[in-house]
Formats: sequence, C-alpha cells, structure tokens
Amino acid sequence: MTRFISAEGALALAPTPLVPPACLNCGGPVPGHFCGHCGQDAHTHRYTLGHVLHEIPHTVLHVDKGLLYTAKELVLRPAPTLRSFGLG
Repeated sequence: MTRFISAEGALALAPTPLVPPACLNCGGPVPGHFCGHCGQDAHTHRYTLGHVLHEIPHTVLHVDKGLLYTAKELVLRPAPTLRSFGLG
C-alpha cells in the first residue's frame, strides 16, 4: 500500500500495483516460482555465515550410496570413484 494525501487533506492508502519481480538471470518478469524465459528459480537467498556453515557439511556428506560406501570406494577404487563424481 502506498500512502498519499487526498484532496481533502486526509491521509489515504492507495493499492500498490502488483509488478512481478525481475529474473536475476535474464531480467524477465517472474510471476511464479520460475522464470518463464530461462527457467531460473525465483527463490534466491543471501549467502550468510549460517548458510555457508549449512552447505559445507551438506556438500561433503551428500553422497548417493552413503558415507561408508563412498569412503571404501575411494580407498579401493579411487580413480573410477572420482571420475564418476566429476561426471555427476
């Protein structure tokens, strides 16, 4: 809501026009959860210390078949394990 002074001198509220936010990737309008032009997720967050402290263990420990399996494969077959990790 936008405040303004009416013709009678009273403080009044006017509805704020609904403008969708702009995409941070391509600059297009993002009316929903994703940009309709490039597919960028509309939900972005700031990099805070809490976010970084959450992401580090998540990135290191987030493995497909478990931490112990991955540790065993890194010891027994390091090259194929790292190659498959690098390929996604």
